[in-house]
Amino acid sequence: MLFGGLLPSIGDGIGGALDDINDGLTGGLGDIPIDPPTFGDDGPSSDSGGGSAGGSGDADGDIGESPELGAGLTDEEAETVAYLYEAGLNRNGEIDLPGLNFWIDQREAGFSERDLANAFLQSGEFEAAFGDPDTLSDEALVEVLYRNVLDREGEAGGIAFWTSQVAQESFDRADLLLAFAASAENVAGSPFVETLEETAPGEWEFVA
Repeated sequence: MLFGGLLPSIGDGIGGALDDINDGLTGGLGDIPIDPPTFGDDGPSSDSGGGSAGGSGDADGDIGESPELGAGLTDEEAETVAYLYEAGLNRNGEIDLPGLNFWIDQREAGFSERDLANAFLQSGEFEAAFGDPDTLSDEALVEVLYRNVLDREGEAGGIAFWTSQVAQESFDRADLLLAFAASAENVAGSPFVETLEETAPGEWEFVA
C-alpha cells in the first residue's frame, strides 16, 4: 500500500478529517504505487497573507485575533491541524501551544485545512524554512518537503509522482503540503500529536 513507506491512506492515520481527495483529483489513484492521501472539505476560502504563521498566531495581521469558537473539532481534526502546523512551519516536534491553539480556532471558525495550508505556504516562516514558494519549482518544492517534513531525500518515483500531481489543475501546493503533513511517515515520526486533547473549552494540550 505504501511506496517505499512514503505516504499513507490518510483516513487510517487521522480519522475522518481528510476524507475526500478522490473528489479533487482527476482519475482514480488507487492503482498508483504511492498510496494517495485524502483531504477534507474545501470550506470557505481565504486570502491569508505572508509573515509568520506561528508563535502568537499572527500571520502578518491578515487573519487577526482568534474568532469566537464554533462547534468545536474532534480530536482527529485537531490532530490534523497539529500535523499541518508542524510540517508547514518546520517545527520538528516543537509545537508551541499558543500558535497551535490559534490555528485550531481558525479551523473551528470555518477555515478549511486547505485554507490553513495556504496560510502556511504564504508565511515568512515557511519561506525561511523551505525557500520562497513563488520561486521554487514544483519539483524543488516536493524535494524540500521530503527533506524537511519527512527528514529524508525523496526517491525518484515519489518525487515524480507528487510533481505530476501538483501539475494538475485540481491538485495544488496546499494539497501537496497536506499530503506530506498527514502522511503515515510524518504521523509515525510525531507520536506526541496523538496525545492532543481539549483540556478546557478552546484549550488544547499534549497530555502525555
